[in-house]
Amino acid sequence: MHNARGLDGSNPPAAAATKDQGRSRSGRKIHFQLEEAAEAEGTGTAAAAAAAAAMQAKEEGRRLDALTVNAIEGYRQLVKDQREWLQEIRRNERAAQRRVERYEQTHVALIDTVRESLLARVNSEIELVKTLAEREDQDPAAGILGAILEKNGFKLPGSKGPPNGSHGDK
Repeated sequence: MHNARGLDGSNPPAAAATKDQGRSRSGRKIHFQLEEAAEAEGTGTAAAAAAAAAMQAKEEGRRLDALTVNAIEGYRQLVKDQREWLQEIRRNERAAQRRVERYEQTHVALIDTVRESLLARVNSEIELVKTLAEREDQDPAAGILGAILEKNGFKLPGSKGPPNGSHGDK
């Protein structure tokens, strides 16, 4: 049996000597400290070079900031212009839609007028045919033809002549 000691270096109690025991502890600490110093803290040409590089970096940053600000301002103006264009397109679309609706209403009114005129003409011809059909002394076809010609100012042979004495003049 080997001689085991505790972690604190003392002898273990007698009861613990009969059992196998062991402990292990390990650890490590790492300290890292990074310190960077600018070269400009020196003297001579190294300080001048560092100062020039710092000024150049600063000016480059300003230039990039100015470019970014100008680009963003350009995008803002573009968005504003596009919004105005789209609103103008919407207004024009609404005006065009109103014009189309007026055209459609005018077209329907013209069709209604033509339809009413046609129906009136057909009704007058129906009345003329009925009138001529009531005459028993003439051939119905000759009566219809004579009535149409007389209405337009022409005279059929053997008929009385145009109603107002004109020959085709209205």
